[in-house]
Amino acid sequence: MYHYIRQTSSLSASKNPTRYRQKLDTMKLLVDAVRNMGMYEEFKDEIDFIYFKKGYMIAIFNYLANCDDEDISIIRSVSREMKEFIPDYRSCPYLKSSIVFNFLDLLVRFCPRLAVLVIRVYVANNRENLL
Repeated sequence: MYHYIRQTSSLSASKNPTRYRQKLDTMKLLVDAVRNMGMYEEFKDEIDFIYFKKGYMIAIFNYLANCDDEDISIIRSVSREMKEFIPDYRSCPYLKSSIVFNFLDLLVRFCPRLAVLVIRVYVANNRENLL
């Protein structure tokens, strides 16, 4: 049995609409470290997919979970960063094989307003796992 105490002043309970930036920047640092160690090419597909999930997607999910009135330009900028940081990420076999991630990526890239609605529903139903 567990007994949880939720404190309104804790980081997980407070809203911070810039927290997404920390997640994205941290994942960039990790990918850059792997590149600097010369191991990126050997594990490129795995690393690109991890960055896609834990950098790109989680940054967007986290932004939407932590803001009350979303700014579509932020979602577009995160999408643009993904394309600039890993330009060929769409060729990753792990991404190609994931219907859900392909769908979310297409929504974010081409219909960011619809993506916000879909992701908000997902975030609302999975809030404990995202924060």
